[in-house]
Amino acid sequence: MVYNPSKKESTYILAGSERTVGSEIVLIPNTYSGDTVELFIAFVAVDGKVSNSVYLGNGIAA
Repeated sequence: MVYNPSKKESTYILAGSERTVGSEIVLIPNTYSGDTVELFIAFVAVDGKVSNSVYLGNGIAA
């Protein structure tokens, strides 16, 4: 999940890559450009169990 606190908006993917892929791309609106965004990650197991989210830090949206 990408949360933009200045806009009080978020964007996320519910059906992303499998964990073994090792990466995912989350498309964000162009209006986020230059804003500080907060990044979180969580996983869903094949059996449907959902992990707790983990805060990854923040960054500047490009």
